[in-house]
Amino acid sequence: MKSCSIYTKVTFLFVVTFFIACLLFFILIHLAIQTYQQTEISRQRDVIHYLNAHVNQDFNDMEFQHFLSTRGFRVLKNQDNIAHIVENGEMLFQVSDNKDLVFSSIWLDNRLYLDIGFDKNNMILEPKVGNKIYNFLLFAFLFYFCLTAFLYFSVLNSLTPLKKLKNQIAKTAQNQEFTLDGYEDNEIGQIAVEFNNVMQKNQELVHSRKLFMRTIMHELKTPIGKGMIIAEMSEDKYKQRLIAIFGKLDLLISEAGKMESLLSGNTVLLKNQYTFSEILTQAKDFLLLDDFDKMVKVEIYEDAVLYVNLEVFSLVLKNLIDNALKYSYNHTCEVQSYKDYFVVKNKGEKLKYPIGHYLQAFTRGENDKGIEGMGLGLYIVARICQIFDFVFAYDYVDEFHCFKVLFNNVNTKEKKSLMAGGGN
Repeated sequence: MKSCSIYTKVTFLFVVTFFIACLLFFILIHLAIQTYQQTEISRQRDVIHYLNAHVNQDFNDMEFQHFLSTRGFRVLKNQDNIAHIVENGEMLFQVSDNKDLVFSSIWLDNRLYLDIGFDKNNMILEPKVGNKIYNFLLFAFLFYFCLTAFLYFSVLNSLTPLKKLKNQIAKTAQNQEFTLDGYEDNEIGQIAVEFNNVMQKNQELVHSRKLFMRTIMHELKTPIGKGMIIAEMSEDKYKQRLIAIFGKLDLLISEAGKMESLLSGNTVLLKNQYTFSEILTQAKDFLLLDDFDKMVKVEIYEDAVLYVNLEVFSLVLKNLIDNALKYSYNHTCEVQSYKDYFVVKNKGEKLKYPIGHYLQAFTRGENDKGIEGMGLGLYIVARICQIFDFVFAYDYVDEFHCFKVLFNNVNTKEKKSLMAGGGN
């Protein structure tokens, strides 16, 4: 399941919060309008009751004006406003208890007016004070909207350095320099500082490792070189055996250095097209077996063409053959080549653990103490196949361990199945 980004989550949070707040404000404003209308209608009915009790009331009388003032009303005198209210207002109720007077309650622009009709004339009474609660809620909503918008864009702006940090980390993986320019003194800035510290320490470790490997290889190759010179000058009957031993030691040290550089990602591989036969020949040279043809049965049903680095990928075949010979009942194995894959088989006991356990570095079986090696063979094979985007699969069929490398026409779903141990 694909997880949502922080930007999406922040936006969703603000949208949901704003929607709930708008709904709450809408309910409160609706209740405020209803309360205001009920209060104003009650006061209007007091005026209607008073006028019905004083039918001959002079509207210009001081007593009447005082009564209106005490009830919170005043007479609207602007004829244009009166006409606008009568034409556009919403009539809530109308009372005509007296044949000379008609009272109409009119709602317009959040205010409740009382229209008094007499002698074909109109007098409009308006409240002195408007709907204070409505005005307060409207102001509060506008303030909340501005505050929410400010906080939303402020949070997004605060998260902008996170994108910059992500892009810089991606560029750092491509050996570009990481800089701290443009970061503020906040949590993201602190993460950037800590990442920069880790990168510097990592670069120091890489430099130290390179220096260590060069020193070790130099110190090891020097006595090997001297031993080969002495062996060449010797007339001993074991001369060729000694030369072969020193040559294998030199080859193993070179292989170790090459694998360290390859697995650490410090080497750019030069690829070309090679047939399986050419790769097998290179693997033979690495194995240095005098009786290779007796120990390894090779069956090339189709000489597949691979786009690889010859020296590096031949280590895959070399390690698989070496591993098969070590763990075989009779110290023999089979190599078969097809169009889209090759397989290395050897007869042996079924593995005690899943294949994934043996693909880890320095992993060996419980009964393998008498077998040479450090438990890196299958780990190296799996890593090299991963580098070339090939599939390394394993199966146990008819007492045979079958290690298969697939390099063509394998989709993602098949890859996952094969890597889980479902190869045939």
